[in-house]
Amino acid sequence: MGRRARSLKMFLGLLIIFSSIGLLLPSETKEKEASAVLAPAVTISLDDPSREAEVAPGQSGIVVFHGRVTCQASWQPNVQKCIVTLQGSAGGWPVTLSPSTLIFMKQDRQAKTFQATVKVPPETPYGQDGQLTISGRWRYIPGALAGPVDPVQGTIVIKQFYRFTLSVKKPYVQVKPGSTLNFDIKIKNDGNGPDVMTLKILNYQDLTKKEWVVQMGNPRIRVQSNQEEVVTISIATEQRWDIWVNDVTTIKVELISVQAQEQGALALPLEYALFVRERGVATPGFDPMFFIFILGTLAILLVNRERKRGG
Repeated sequence: MGRRARSLKMFLGLLIIFSSIGLLLPSETKEKEASAVLAPAVTISLDDPSREAEVAPGQSGIVVFHGRVTCQASWQPNVQKCIVTLQGSAGGWPVTLSPSTLIFMKQDRQAKTFQATVKVPPETPYGQDGQLTISGRWRYIPGALAGPVDPVQGTIVIKQFYRFTLSVKKPYVQVKPGSTLNFDIKIKNDGNGPDVMTLKILNYQDLTKKEWVVQMGNPRIRVQSNQEEVVTISIATEQRWDIWVNDVTTIKVELISVQAQEQGALALPLEYALFVRERGVATPGFDPMFFIFILGTLAILLVNRERKRGG
């Protein structure tokens, strides 16, 4: 009787063990379900594939793209989530994605949004546009099933800004009345692209009323970025008789960007003042040094004459 009881207990123990093992092993149905899990259809898109970057001094250079991610997953009992991780690059320019990880659940029916921020360096040359690339990877949870997402690209257009400087080596000169002189005006393009500028004499009519002759080289010039050009203003002051002259005349010039005006861009005009001091005796056609020489010669002749009389 005792032997039969022990045999029965051993049989029941083995039955329980094998039953537990059967529960742990995957059933044929579960294996079929796992093999039927398909890769999701994940798509990345940008609301506006082209954005403009303002890179003038003082501007942030920040460009923001708004995008969407859609996910059509094969929702099986053993698939609870589909996680999409985004990555961005822009040729070395810093890129920030917010959020960079998107989680899709079975109940999610709409696309999820994200934002890509690109920091463009200041004063980036005009025409050197950048390209933003956003790629990603998806993976199911739980499980190890994962794969890549086709990338999407956007264009970063560099906006041209207009800045320029004007300088003269000697903006103040002193001449004798009736003289001629030149001002060499150096114009530099400090913008990030080529520019067409024009130089104008604001008080030209006032100078002509003084009977000054003012001539200028080609006032419309094209200057490449970070390059310089020189425009020469030639002046002949008034020819008149005067015992003594000591006058200062101001020449007002203005530099503007014609190209910026034509494109409706912001470019403040630049004004500059030149000064001409006329100082001396105004005797047109007569050289004061020659006059002094004549006076000296007459003085010598008079001295010699008086000596002869005294002798």
